[in-house]
Amino acid sequence: MIEIDKQVCSLDLAKRLKKLGVKFRPVLFWDRPGIFLPGFSNEKEEDGYEVVLLTRDVSKEEAEYIYAAYSVGELGEMLPEFIATYKAACRNENEKWRLLSHSGTDEYNLNIENISQFSASTEADCRAKVLIYLIENGYVRVEYL
Repeated sequence: MIEIDKQVCSLDLAKRLKKLGVKFRPVLFWDRPGIFLPGFSNEKEEDGYEVVLLTRDVSKEEAEYIYAAYSVGELGEMLPEFIATYKAACRNENEKWRLLSHSGTDEYNLNIENISQFSASTEADCRAKVLIYLIENGYVRVEYL
């Protein structure tokens, strides 16, 4: 079984997506242990945060202090067609997951020269990096996610 922290984007990328205005409703959140959201917790912590299961609606006040822990599947739903990731056979764990570049990605200026910036140790982080790039460069509008 794959550990939960390998299936969601990192806290740093979750913070960037929130700052960009992504409001897609996730199932999991990064929360400080026991502060706002009850539910199961993960043994992995980042900056005092851990992944918890969303068990109810979140108030505006709570939403300021928690971050969406988007899963591989949720990130895939937000990405446009023709965007795909793959697991590369490489020695560097931080570059294991990569963006697959093919003809359908030309309109997003994703080419061999710039796709290395999306490499990551997990598929969720790779997908989150691609989504951030697409939003920051105006290829995806957050209000349509």
